Amino acid sequence: DITEQREAEIKLRQLSQAVEQSPSVVIITDTQAMIEYVNPRFTALSGYSAEEAVGRKAGFMRFDRSVPYEDLWPALETGQEWRGEFHNRRKDGEGYWVTASISAIRNAEGEITHFLAVQEDITEQRQISEELLRRERILEAVSIAAEDLLRVSDWESGVQRALGALGSASQAYHASIYQLEDGHTDRLTLHPTASWWREQDGAPHQGDWGQVTLHASK
Repeated sequence: DITEQREAEIKLRQLSQAVEQSPSVVIITDTQAMIEYVNPRFTALSGYSAEEAVGRKAGFMRFDRSVPYEDLWPALETGQEWRGEFHNRRKDGEGYWVTASISAIRNAEGEITHFLAVQEDITEQRQISEELLRRERILEAVSIAAEDLLRVSDWESGVQRALGALGSASQAYHASIYQLEDGHTDRLTLHPTASWWREQDGAPHQGDWGQVTLHASK
């Protein structure tokens, strides 16, 4: 029937346009996870063109391909939907996070022929969450450090412990307390009165990244 054929073609064209214009990443793979299709949003997010992606394993962009995702294939092979997050790497090397929903595509006989993955960029949300968590840890460390300083009899060791707690909480490599000069509330002495360095491989890490400085008057 020509009418039915035309209606089917219209529906197929509408579906194709919806996928092409989708604000979500859409990836279609075969049953071996080899990419057969990616939409324009995939290219905009990852930096890889369709030509560069088609024919490659769907996980080729993953930041750490050693992560097993052990529940992924058992779910897909039994026709269940899998949901999770991937840490991917853009073509320029920059990392980004996506939440993914992967489900099976079946033919008329009910056999799984392809997999459909729909992904959303959640990089900004994760960064905000991680920053909020970092600040919570710092505030908690400040509270604990203040209590410790009030209790200790040895000021120097108490300060050192407080710096270590604050440095660890803020994920800094170096934390220092500077002493203000007499009569100059806005001027710092040249040398810190106490410092803490994060250890790496059993040795202090000598670097300036993420320095945390606390100002204390005499």
